[in-house]
Amino acid sequence: MHLLAYVDPGTGALIWQSIVGACVGVVFYFKTTRKWLCGLLARLLGRRPKTKTAVSAVGGKVEGDRC
Repeated sequence: MHLLAYVDPGTGALIWQSIVGACVGVVFYFKTTRKWLCGLLARLLGRRPKTKTAVSAVGGKVEGDRC
């Protein structure tokens, strides 16, 4: 017995869009959760979180907000 499967282009595009959307959503979720957690830890430890507006003197690069 042969089983033939067919996915039309509309359904295939919907599947790919769902996969890409889920991946972007996961990245956004973890990014915002990390930012929230870093801010919480900074408040608990009495430190001010770094901001992206701090520009270093060498090269004028903007420093990131890593904890």
